[in-house]
Amino acid sequence: MVISFCLTISLLLSLTNAFEVSMRTLDQDRQLSRDQIQFKGKLSFLFNIRDNLNMPAVWNKFFSEAPQEMYSIYYHSSFKSIINLDQQITAFRVPRVRIDSDEYDTFKAWTQLIKMATINDKNQKFILLTDSSIPIFNFFTIYEAALSNDYTLLQAAPFELGKDTLFPTYSRLLSLFSSDEVLRHSATMILRKDHAILLLKKNEEILNTFRRLRPMPDPNNVLIGTYLKKEGLSEELRNHCIAYNDFSTDFDSFDQLITYEDLGDAQIDCLFYSNVTRGTKIQDDAFQRIFKLGKPQAPKKQDDSESRQYDEL
Repeated sequence: MVISFCLTISLLLSLTNAFEVSMRTLDQDRQLSRDQIQFKGKLSFLFNIRDNLNMPAVWNKFFSEAPQEMYSIYYHSSFKSIINLDQQITAFRVPRVRIDSDEYDTFKAWTQLIKMATINDKNQKFILLTDSSIPIFNFFTIYEAALSNDYTLLQAAPFELGKDTLFPTYSRLLSLFSSDEVLRHSATMILRKDHAILLLKKNEEILNTFRRLRPMPDPNNVLIGTYLKKEGLSEELRNHCIAYNDFSTDFDSFDQLITYEDLGDAQIDCLFYSNVTRGTKIQDDAFQRIFKLGKPQAPKKQDDSESRQYDEL
C-alpha cells in the first residue's frame, strides 16, 4: 500500500498532540448525505487553472449532487474564458491578473480569486485548488469537513532550515522571520474567511516582503502559512492532509490510472487527490467509491488507530 503524503508528514513532524475538533472523522465506508449535515453557509471553491480542469467528469458529478445554496465556484484561467464544467453548474470567472512570469503569479491569482469570492457574504470558507485536483469524497462529506471547524487547514510539509538541508534557499526566510514562524506547506488549503480577507488586504505587503528574499523556490509552498504565523495566528491553523500525493506515480505520465486501492489510500486522511493530468484515467470502481455508486467490493477497513484528527502546527 502506498503510504500517503499526509501520513509521512505525521511521522516526520512527530505531531503527537492530536487536537479534537467538532467534525466527523472521515469514514471510507460511510459518506454523508444532505440530511446528515447542518447548513453553515457557502463553501467556496477557488480554482487557479491554466486552461481546463483535468478529469471534469468527476467535478461534474461532485457539483451536480450539491444544492446551489451550499457552494460557489470562482476560477482564474490563464487562457480559457469558459471553464469545462456542465452548463448547469454556475462558475464565475475572475478578471485575469497581470502576469509577470515570476514565482509570485500564483499568489496574485489566489488573491484575485479571494477578492471576488469575499464580495459574497454567504461564502464562509475558501478552498484553494488547481486544475490537477479532484475530490475523493462526495460534496456533503467535504462540506462538513471544511465547515464544521473554525480553522484554516494547511497540509504542512516537513523540512529544516539551514544551509545543509534539502531546502537551503528557504534559510533566507530567517532574515525576516523566526524559525518558529516559517511554515512550509502544500499550496492547496482551506482558508478561514477572516484569514482570506487578511491575505487580500495585505497582499502587496506580503509580496514586497517575500520579494526581498529572491530567488525563492516556489513561494506558494511557504508564503501564506508563514505570513499567518507571523501575524500570531498559529492557534487558528491546523495541519491536515488536504490533497493526496501518490509518490509512486510519474506525474508527467499521460497514462496514469487511479485505482480503487489508490482511492482507499487517499481517503484515510485526505479530501482531494492531486497531480491529476489530462491523460489520467480513473477505474469505474474507483469513481464509484468517490460517490458511493453501487456496491463495489471494499478492501479491508483501516484500523481506527490509523485515523487522526487535526494536528497542531
